[in-house]
Amino acid sequence: MSSQPRDHEFHWFSLSGLSPDISNVPEPYTTGYGFDDGPNCSHNAFYDYLASKNQKATMYYIGSNVMDWPLEAQRGLADGHEICVHTWSHRYMTSFSSPDAFAELYYTAGTPLMQAIKLVVGVTPTCWRPPFGDVDDRIRAIARGLGLQTIIWDYDSNDWRNGMGGITKTQVDSNYETFINMATDGTFSTHGGIMLTHELNNFTMSEAVEFYDKLQGAFKYIVPVGVAYNKTQPYVEKNYTQPTFEQYIKGAAAAPGNGNIGSSGTGGAAGSGSTASQKNGDTARALSWTYAGKLLAVTTAWTLLF
Repeated sequence: MSSQPRDHEFHWFSLSGLSPDISNVPEPYTTGYGFDDGPNCSHNAFYDYLASKNQKATMYYIGSNVMDWPLEAQRGLADGHEICVHTWSHRYMTSFSSPDAFAELYYTAGTPLMQAIKLVVGVTPTCWRPPFGDVDDRIRAIARGLGLQTIIWDYDSNDWRNGMGGITKTQVDSNYETFINMATDGTFSTHGGIMLTHELNNFTMSEAVEFYDKLQGAFKYIVPVGVAYNKTQPYVEKNYTQPTFEQYIKGAAAAPGNGNIGSSGTGGAAGSGSTASQKNGDTARALSWTYAGKLLAVTTAWTLLF
């Protein structure tokens, strides 16, 4: 994890017209389930567990990890998980200049992050999560220009901090238990919550497995964030779909391969729409470069002003 930047490195803006961050879910008694920092080279056992529970989640993938572990990234989509961007190198976004922040979301050293996910996984995400929750309106505007909705959280498991600064497994367990208790005491009677959790390492994934049954017992529904918002087309490519919230809870999210979550829209196996994706590839790339051209103009102006 990177050290926090000095105060003078931050650039704070307040802009109107930006979509609000997603920090919880609108459905009562529901948790928007997801994991940061993937794909992980050792996540197969964890993904096997999620599959055994027929559980889908929102996966926030780091671009460099996608390049290092492409097969693991591909499995995320094949298993029907919702894929979002988690930047290229997992650093504090507000510490970057505007062009560098743009680069973290779009390209690094000539390798487009969003294009890397497109080429490896087969889809172009429309959501992202800022590392450490570090975001301001300047960063939101850059992300929005790239077609990315900002998703944060309202509760933190601190699982990634295990062994750091005196944080122990007991404390992480307690954080999980607090979130579970909130689900049973009526805190989520009018809306649902999102807890920050990770597939960062074997500990964080083991914690997720250990507490899954308790979460399932406390929350009425455990769904990907996009599903909670009825986002049926989570990618630029319109041939991949996921069910509405009502469809999901009624069992539309059947085992991988049924053509629902992560479907190519043809009724084939999840992620099997490679041919259709290739047909849409030029359109997706053209759209991405349109965003890129607009943002380069904006970031150049910001550089001159600040």
